[in-house]
Amino acid sequence: MEKAKGKCDRIVLEALYNYVETILEDRVSLSPQDAHKKYKPPFNLDHLMNDAVRQDMDPWKHNVYSPLVLDVFHLVPGSHGGAPQQQLIERWQAVFVRETPIGGVRDVTGQLKAAYRHFSIFFRTLFCMLRVL
Repeated sequence: MEKAKGKCDRIVLEALYNYVETILEDRVSLSPQDAHKKYKPPFNLDHLMNDAVRQDMDPWKHNVYSPLVLDVFHLVPGSHGGAPQQQLIERWQAVFVRETPIGGVRDVTGQLKAAYRHFSIFFRTLFCMLRVL
């Protein structure tokens, strides 16, 4: 059962990475030197993996069930030469809740496969939605 929990945590962590990278890739100008192609992209989502983003997400590597909040700001120039002010444009949140699996290890494996499929669909939807907004 512990092996299945570790697999679940890896899937959720990769989902969080993809979630943040997909949003930032569309909303923010990231440094191209930190980005590179993945050998085998998870969730069949072909986008650049960003090492700097993944390093910043180190706390989620230790606890994937911590809430994740991603704020996107617009810098508004200050009046009369004052300091620029941040204006919140978007807030993205992700929270994963661990549920107690019903059944044995075989059932957990089935649930992980289903979660992986759902993540794949979610990321395609997110990718399209970001292009529309």
